Amino acid sequence: MTLLQKSNIAKLVNTAALLRAVLGLLVGAAFGVSGVIFQTLLRNPLASPDIIGISGGASATAVAAIVLFSASGVTVSVLAIIGAILIALLISALAGRDSGGRLILIGIGIAAMADAFVIFIMQRAEINRAQDAMLWLTGSLNSANLDRISAFAYWPHYCYSVRADFHRQIGWVATGR
Repeated sequence: MTLLQKSNIAKLVNTAALLRAVLGLLVGAAFGVSGVIFQTLLRNPLASPDIIGISGGASATAVAAIVLFSASGVTVSVLAIIGAILIALLISALAGRDSGGRLILIGIGIAAMADAFVIFIMQRAEINRAQDAMLWLTGSLNSANLDRISAFAYWPHYCYSVRADFHRQIGWVATGR
């Protein structure tokens, strides 16, 4: 292998690593901004979608779709969003108009049930389906490229600007007005 070939390989590896790092940074920023909004709306600094079961509902729906129905791609994502919305509605209905504390406690119970369901399904799945479901659950930056980065780059800024635009209304919600 010549020095030129080695440098081309190094350039390829460094480019791929940089793309993954940039995409990971953007995803992290979007999660951070959405977490701040979520905690503000629930008036609890410990609240997050995974603690109150919304992420668990999405995960349970996605794993069931992958393992039981061989779903993939956009279908899994759409079903996960539907599962998250249904769980959010269930938690909201069970909590009623009581304090955020009741909502969080109910959410913790729902999250535990969703996690148990995911474990149950994963233990009984074929190995290939279980691998697909695990990859969906953990995520991956392997497909990072400039097109994906440019498509995703505006989301953290958009979320933050929405938060800034509705800062007063979010404040009203947080203070109970």
